[in-house]
Parts: sequence; C-alpha cells; structure tokens
Amino acid sequence: MITRITLLLIALISIQQTKAQEVSWPASSSEINTGSNATYLIQSVSFGEQLTYFGYNLGAFYTNDSGELECGGFVNWAGVQTNIAVYGDDSTTPEKDGFSEGEQITWLAYGTFLEHTYEASVVLGVGPTGPGSEIYSSNSINIITEFNIDPTVETLIEGCTNEEACNYDETAQEDNGSCEYAVEFYDCNGNCIDTDGDTICDNDETSGCTDLTACNYISTATDDDGSCSYALENYDCYGNCIDIDEDTVCDIDEVYGCTDSLYAEFSTLATEEDGSCSTLIISGCTDSTAFNYEIQANTDNSSCLSEVEVIFEDNVTNNTVNYNISSETISLTLGESEISDGDLLGGFIVVDGQLICIGFTTWSGDDLSLSLWLDDINTPEIDGLVEGETIYWIAQQNSTSFNYLLELSSVEVGTGDIFVTAINVNELTIIGCMDNAAFNFNENAIVNDGACIPFIYDCIEVDACNYNPEANTEDGSCYYITATVSELTYGTPLSVETNANYPSYTWYLNGEVLTETSNEYTPYVNGEYTVEITDNLGCMVSDTVTINNVSIQEQVYKKLSIYPIPANNRITIDAGSETIISAKLFTIEGKLLQKYNPYSNQFIFKRGQFDGGLYYIQLEFDDGLIQQQSIIFE
Repeated sequence: MITRITLLLIALISIQQTKAQEVSWPASSSEINTGSNATYLIQSVSFGEQLTYFGYNLGAFYTNDSGELECGGFVNWAGVQTNIAVYGDDSTTPEKDGFSEGEQITWLAYGTFLEHTYEASVVLGVGPTGPGSEIYSSNSINIITEFNIDPTVETLIEGCTNEEACNYDETAQEDNGSCEYAVEFYDCNGNCIDTDGDTICDNDETSGCTDLTACNYISTATDDDGSCSYALENYDCYGNCIDIDEDTVCDIDEVYGCTDSLYAEFSTLATEEDGSCSTLIISGCTDSTAFNYEIQANTDNSSCLSEVEVIFEDNVTNNTVNYNISSETISLTLGESEISDGDLLGGFIVVDGQLICIGFTTWSGDDLSLSLWLDDINTPEIDGLVEGETIYWIAQQNSTSFNYLLELSSVEVGTGDIFVTAINVNELTIIGCMDNAAFNFNENAIVNDGACIPFIYDCIEVDACNYNPEANTEDGSCYYITATVSELTYGTPLSVETNANYPSYTWYLNGEVLTETSNEYTPYVNGEYTVEITDNLGCMVSDTVTINNVSIQEQVYKKLSIYPIPANNRITIDAGSETIISAKLFTIEGKLLQKYNPYSNQFIFKRGQFDGGLYYIQLEFDDGLIQQQSIIFE
C-alpha cells in the first residue's frame, strides 16, 4: 500500500498542470440540493491510465442561464465505491439551478493536491433502472464502472497576480514578481486620488465634521473625520426638546404611526398620523386552482398548496367547538350518490403548509354533532383550531374513497352552539387522487389529496362466503352455499339440503348445542331447531325450523298412556291396541341410554343407575315413531 501511494504522488508531481476550467466547486452538497436528483454509483477512478484512490473531487456540471458550467453534484473520491447525487432544476425558482430532463452531463474532477480542475469521461454499466446514461433523468440510478480523469497539459501563464498592482494580469496563473504599484495619493496614471469624488485630491483635503446636522459642523472641512457630535434624540444642541408640529408636545412624547385600521400599517400604539398608511391589503392564496384559495385575498402570500395529504384522524386537545348537522335539512351529493352511511365528514386546518385534521365523524344518516378540537395554548405548536383560522371541510365517500372539498353555511345561536344550515361541494377546487393507476383515481382532480389507494381484487359481496372486507374491486370469485331444513313429517326426521362441499353439521335446540352431527335429526320435544352447515373452506350457513306439534297427533291417534309422571323407580308405557316394536330412552342431549324390542302393547322402563331428571322416550310402531318428553325419575 505504501508503494502504491508513493508512486501515485510521484505521478501527480510529474504531471504538468491541466487546462484551466472556468468553473467553481461548491463547499457542500447543501448549496446545490434542489430536492430531486439522479444517482450515479462510481466504482473506480483513474488519472490517465493510473488507478487513483484519493485526492480528487468528482463532479457533474450543467450549463446555467449564462451559458457557464455550474456544479450540479459532486463527491470526494476516497478509493471505495460511492455515489453522486446529481440534482435536477428546481422548477419553483426562476433561475436554472440544476439539470434539465434530457440534458447532457459534463464530467469534471478537481485535484486537491495541485488545486486544478480536469476534464473527465465515464464508462457506464447497467443499473437497477436500466443501462446508465449521461443524459440526465430524474430518479434514475446509473452505474459508472470507470471515471477517467484527463491529465491534458497546459503551460501556466506567468505575470502579476496582485489585483492592487498597476500591471495586474487577470489571465496570469502564477506570480512572477513583476507587480508595479502607484505612488501614494496617486493612481497608476499619475492622477491624484480623489476618494470621495469631491474634485479635491485626498492630500489636499481638510479634515473635520462635514454633517450639517451635527452640533460641531465645520463649513470649511472637506473630509469628514468622524468627529461629528449630535444632540440627543428629540433634543437640539442646546438641550431643548424638539416639537416639530409645534403642538407644545415634545416629539419624544409623540407616538407616530398609521392610525387608520383599514390599512396593513395600522398600529394601536400610534397617537399621531405620520402618513405611513399606504397599503390596503388582504393577503392569502390567490390561485383559484389551489386547495387553499381565498377569494377575498388580493395579494398572494405564497401559501398556495397544489397538493395536500388528507388523513382523517383525531388531533385531541383540551377544548372543542361543536357543529350540529340535521339529517332532515342537509342533502349532500357526492359524485353520483348522496352522502350515506359510512362516509366520513371532517374539519381540517393548514399549519406550516400541512393539512391537519381537527375532528371528524362517520355519517350515519341521523342527526350528528361534529366536534372540532381547539388549539391548546399551553403548547408552542398549533395543534387545533385558532380564532379566525380557515376551516377546510372534507367528506370522504366510503364506496369510492373519493375526497370532496365542501363549503358549509352555519349560524351560531346564543348558547354558543353552531348549527349547519347548508353543505355544498366546492365545484371550483376539486381534490382527489391524480394517479391514473389507482383505484380511486379522480380524472377531474386539480389538487392531489395524497390518498391514492391501489386496486385490491377479490370478492366484495358482503353476503358471499369468501367476502374480503379489504378488497375494493370484484374479481368474480364470490361463491355462496345454501341450506334448507325440511318440515317435520310423520315418521321422517328433519333433514338438510345443501350445496356445500364436504359439509359438517351442528344442531341446536333453543340455542343449546346438540350431539347430532349428521344431516338428519329426529326432534324429541317442541322448540326451535337450528342447523349450522360449514363447508370445507370454512364458509357457514344456517337454517331454523320451529317444531310445536311433536307427537301430539300421534299420541292422540295411538291413545298412548305413560305413567306415572314423575316416577320414582319405573315408568309404564301402555299403547292400547298397538304393538310397541322398539322403545328407546335418551338424555336431553340425545344420548341413547336404553333400547328394547318388546313387541308388546305394554312396556316398563326401570330406573337402574340413572340420575333423576328430564329424559326422552322414543317409541316405534308399525306406522311410525312417537317421541314424548317425560320427567320420569325423581
């Protein structure tokens, strides 16, 4: 490493100085930063054919309004890969202070050892945004594989380099000791010097106080020597107070200023008109296409906003003012529909060029009160509504995500409440997303609202199985499942018809889950029966049927007798003339406890080891089933 640096220094010393360039280098990038740039990544630097690792500033230059080269970005080369931020022209300023789109870049280098500027060229590679280019393009990323400094030789011009010398040579690059100077009090042409231009040579001047207003003014003095002395303010040289308007009031006691409150110069402290009232002015934004256009302003104060960022969020302080809106008196059309449930309505103010929400609410179709937060005077920043501040009302349509700038008319009653009497959309200043690739692109917008939303494709039907609340664009993927529970028919259980794939079933009686998991269920008692069907993707649908005639007709028909109810150890079932084919005992949850096949018209259930409580009996006859709810054991 020591050998390489030594050889580099020898090479630098042996190379003669290069051709002079009429350019200047800034002290730092902050002097030329315009806010937009292209990036050039530099991988290696060479001086002639010799790689170099330090000692040079590398810069990109554009042509300014005067046709001169001016630096648009530079970096100090330290031997490792680095980048240059090449700045574009700031279109908000009148002068050209950066590269124009499509402008050719001029590459230069500044040698810090010999303090000279060199011409340079670059070899470009392929970067993240495509092949590199020496034609400026904002936001592009370019790779410089080789930054070549041209060591072209030019002989230095010798001469007098002292600007105060008579023979000063502005083209000289190195002083040769030939400078000549004029005699004291005379110029290089032998003429006496008259510094103050009063036709009297400096060596003939008479020093003294030359100010007529000074107390020690000397009429014969030709050159003021700084000795003038003056009376105290509002007093003469003899110590008497001055009364210019001769109103017997010393000027020191007068307060002069503009006394007309219609003028910008008006001062509440002024007691004497001094004629300073001259500007009847109302300042504000005068651009009718700007977000914060003020129709009453006649002088622009550079506050116009061509774009804002609309964010509905609470900025809570300690006090509010309430705006009351009646649903019966307000009818507001947003786009092709009226304001509806879910739409947002908020108040905003502009602070330091930024839009701040000071209160918002969701429209519900009913009367509402919108609270706007007031500025907290205990904090240094403005964080709420200030007296006299302009309120910008904005509505956001939920279905389209469009923002609308509104105009509100209101009246304040004696209690301090504010009632809104009318709301209209501002048809002059249209805000919205101006990105035509966004879901909520508004082709009529003239002010960007910073609220662009990307397209999100999925099912947007709220009653569909695969409804996606985050989606905003239907992709045709919605699907549905159906389920229908059959009516109770004698001898037939409740059954479910559904189009669900691989369905699972959950039955409920009066809201209590049952153990049955098939698509059929035989009711044991009257009540509300609900079945939930879930497909293999997790989509669920349900249906409900109310049963109020379980076994009643059958029992009457069969003349069935069950006794005693309640029972202690056993219960007898008497079917009259009918033969009982099977008899089953179930828990209230539907669990089978006992099953018998008596083939008799009478049968006795014994208690066994069962606890007292509510049980179900199911009896099968030749022509069907009968269910009876019974408290059979105490």
